[in-house]
Amino acid sequence: MTHHRELLPEVKRIALIAHDNRKQDLLEWAKFNRGTLALHQLFGTGTTRRIIRKVLDMEVYCFQSGPLGGDQQIGAKIAEGEIDVLIFFWDPLEPHPHDVDVKALLRLSVVYNIPTACNLATADFLISSPLLHSEYHRQLIDYRARIQNPPRTPSNSRNGQRRLFRREWHRRNPCHGERGTHVKPSRSATMPEPKSGLSQRRRWESWMKTIGLLGGMTCESSVEYYRLINQGVREKLGGIHSAQSLMYSIDFGEIEPEMETERWDLVLERLVAGSVAVERGGADFLVICTNTMHKLADQVEERIGIPILNIIDVTAKAVGAAGIGTVGLLGTRFTMTQDFYRRRLAEKHEIETVIPSEQDVSMIHRVIMEELTIGVISPESKMLYWEAIRRLQSKGARGIILGCTEIPLLVKQDEGEIPLFDTTLLHAQAAVRLALE
Repeated sequence: MTHHRELLPEVKRIALIAHDNRKQDLLEWAKFNRGTLALHQLFGTGTTRRIIRKVLDMEVYCFQSGPLGGDQQIGAKIAEGEIDVLIFFWDPLEPHPHDVDVKALLRLSVVYNIPTACNLATADFLISSPLLHSEYHRQLIDYRARIQNPPRTPSNSRNGQRRLFRREWHRRNPCHGERGTHVKPSRSATMPEPKSGLSQRRRWESWMKTIGLLGGMTCESSVEYYRLINQGVREKLGGIHSAQSLMYSIDFGEIEPEMETERWDLVLERLVAGSVAVERGGADFLVICTNTMHKLADQVEERIGIPILNIIDVTAKAVGAAGIGTVGLLGTRFTMTQDFYRRRLAEKHEIETVIPSEQDVSMIHRVIMEELTIGVISPESKMLYWEAIRRLQSKGARGIILGCTEIPLLVKQDEGEIPLFDTTLLHAQAAVRLALE
């Protein structure tokens, strides 16, 4: 049987359908996954489309209701390559006047090999897959040759069909012989005896919490997080222990232009989609492996079901423990000039923040974006950073927050006397403590 490949685009065209008794289930699922669905094009039939559009305040392209041909319309779009994903919460207990259309639609989803979910669990697995947000080459079976020249097999002849029916009947009725005579069931035909005790349960269940890491922003610091967290667990537990963790890595190349153009709404949706994937992977709490994205941490936390270990709070605790009330802040331009970091330090932790000059802000941001994010460590940039730190010290800073998770790759504590607060290290250590509580 021959195959060929067709491309599913990065932005998927998703059809949403639900029978009457399943509409509420689909609506609750769509509300929970609104952030992820917002990244794609949505299509719906009749009432389902109208409800989702109203409640989620999102554009949903319309087809007819199912009984009036909506299922057939979507089936045609699948055949034409204009629908990429099918979410169909159908009712298995209720007959419908268009059952034949439902069967045809589901058959076409198999023929054209598109991702299809017919219940909540499958929909959860599908929407949390990283393949949903990337291009995917699906394999299509070339059925035309088979239709034009059907193979001569027992299953497509009358006698062959009778033999298959008889074989299936005897498989389901093992107490009957081939000619209908009663025979003693063999041991293999009986159900195995139920086991009892620990053999029926999991023999081991980890007491360590699972750390969820939202990384990729950038990969240079994400590698450090992974190394530091596993090193910390090994130091605490000894031997060859390592952290129980999972990471969702976001493509920073797609986020950076949205940051520069202040499209934080789009950045938020990407963060939420990644956070939901981490949560559904089994994480007990979330570590956002970047300082700048904590601008949106509270909004992300509102849309997921696990807590976020906030890097600002972790850093503030270390600053307070050192008895320091005024710190200088280094980071991206967004971290230094916008107030989300300084405000949280002041209002929640009573720590005053000193910001570099406009010229230093530009230099610090440039080095981060053009050098540190791609692993370039320059002696000239190191010297410029220490000069900026000394100027902050002259403004009254008694410590320096390295408020970008790449900066510790460039600036080290043993190179100067002023206390440096390495947010990457502090965040990773806090994650280890929380995981082992």
